[in-house]
Amino acid sequence: ERDMEISKYLAELREKIGYPRKLNTNWAKNQPRLFEIARALTNSSLIISLQSVDDVVLKNVKRTNIKLSTFKDIIDKINAAKGVSGTEIILGLPGETKQSHIDTIKQLFDWNVSYMICYNALILNGTEMALDRESGKFITKTKFRLIDNCFGKYNGITSLEAEEGIRSTSAISEEDILYFRPVHWLIMFLWNYRFYFPLLKYLQSLQINPFDYIVRLIDNVNNDSTPKKIKGIFNEFKKDAENEWFDSFESFYEYYSQPQQFKLLEEGRYGKLNGRYIFRVLLEAREDFEKYLYQTASEYSSECQAKKAVLKELINFSSSSIIDVAGSWDKVIMEKDLSYSYDILAWESLGYGKALEKFYNKESVKYSFYLLEEQRKSMDTLLKQYTHKNKNVTLRKMSEFMYLGDFFYNVRHEVEANALNTGTKKA
Repeated sequence: ERDMEISKYLAELREKIGYPRKLNTNWAKNQPRLFEIARALTNSSLIISLQSVDDVVLKNVKRTNIKLSTFKDIIDKINAAKGVSGTEIILGLPGETKQSHIDTIKQLFDWNVSYMICYNALILNGTEMALDRESGKFITKTKFRLIDNCFGKYNGITSLEAEEGIRSTSAISEEDILYFRPVHWLIMFLWNYRFYFPLLKYLQSLQINPFDYIVRLIDNVNNDSTPKKIKGIFNEFKKDAENEWFDSFESFYEYYSQPQQFKLLEEGRYGKLNGRYIFRVLLEAREDFEKYLYQTASEYSSECQAKKAVLKELINFSSSSIIDVAGSWDKVIMEKDLSYSYDILAWESLGYGKALEKFYNKESVKYSFYLLEEQRKSMDTLLKQYTHKNKNVTLRKMSEFMYLGDFFYNVRHEVEANALNTGTKKA
């Protein structure tokens, strides 16, 4: 009862003063009123950690998940209420194989879990997994990497903090773990953060699992037809994903404590790869990335080739929905009107459950893309709060704490906008 009271109070506070725009919550998976609490909080994501859906892995880590049927029921309810359903999975746990991790991801896509947080398994001193490694029960190879933002110089002492991550086990190789690094990045970019999300939902309607499309994006990146900027960004991501790990803490410390490398740390050259490369794409190669998304989707199958017009319109709609963060904030367009052949907004409002083609309108559908005043103020505050000479750093730090919907325009049918404007003039 107390949890419900707190949730309702926070929702009322947000309604009155527009704060907090985002709420991070750690959920107890066996809380019987999870759905009611999440619904009351509105903008809060309901995250129920699974780690894996593979029985062997769960047994090895002595974990009992919420019943999958119960999990699926909660996910369906959250999605139906237009909330954000989510889970956490961990790569590299004892017994996890490349195939079992693929199966977990594909299953979560099939269940329409709308937010998948993909972690790499870590060894923490004093935990049972660390003790199993010491005893030889759990055979693993580990390496060290920088914890984001955990560096500084204090009274002449260079301080750096690292995490020890699992890079291979008896069940999965380091090469296979590296295989998933760009997969996890693109899940965060296209699915979790909602950039180009309608495209993935449409491909799902064609019986294409988003995982398979993401793998195709990665596998085809070095084709001759791929835009040069996209080749460069993807290949740099893969290189950084490998080079961020060090064989020992000593080699890690020695590398980053060098004056030149420490200066790059201060300039934001290093940091969480997912966020850094999401905003590299949006700041440096957005148009080329959209071309590549279209190219890969339209060539995926003969059915996709026949849907080229739909795919192009979906990507165009998604692109128009994204606020241009590359330029100066004070020059961002506050409102714009655009027309489309399909009523994408109506399709979205029905949970993407019907074929988009049924929403075709030969006279075109007119939309108004606009920013709310509270959204504009929030973005303005965050841009000042996290300002950095490297804009990529500003945006990726903002994204960790803000309501992600603020990166997008609100969209309504133009007739609704006209009705609101008329009402305002009459008043």
